[in-house]
Amino acid sequence: MVRVARLFHDSFFSIRFITLVVVFLLGGCQPSSTEIAVGQRFPKVFLEGLDGKVEALSQYHGKVVVLNFWATWCEPCRREMPALQRLSERVDPDKIVVLGVSVDEDVNLVREFNLKYGTKFAGYIDRDRKVSEGQLGLSAYPQTFVISPDGFVALLQQGEYRWASTDVFDQLQLLVMNNGDK
Repeated sequence: MVRVARLFHDSFFSIRFITLVVVFLLGGCQPSSTEIAVGQRFPKVFLEGLDGKVEALSQYHGKVVVLNFWATWCEPCRREMPALQRLSERVDPDKIVVLGVSVDEDVNLVREFNLKYGTKFAGYIDRDRKVSEGQLGLSAYPQTFVISPDGFVALLQQGEYRWASTDVFDQLQLLVMNNGDK
């Protein structure tokens, strides 16, 4: 798995470097850091749906998971959301899933945002930030983890990203295919 994570990570290196420079120059919603690194197993987390139902992230085991942490008050998050929506519409939901976890406190604000912007992929809320900040050590948004089908972090993207690009789609497909070789 480390080989797959490294391949996925290396192919994004130059794009990620440019993205990080842009985020640094433009500023993010907050300073950036995380306790989770590429190649590590993603921790067990439970997410609260917008309907109040709590679900284990492990229910998506066997799929590539694009797990985005965001907030309605975060401008880069708002700009990134349409690309995540387009990605979610393009992928095979049996193999790849896009999930959004809002760190807002008000679930109704998140629902209104989703209606206004047409966000239809699975949505969760982390109102007390126990998962985002407590378990994962996040301090900036948006932050997105790409998690391999066997539960390892293949990519950690800090800041806004072009998720709807062909390159991203191809890399996600490669991650699906490489997992099938085991």
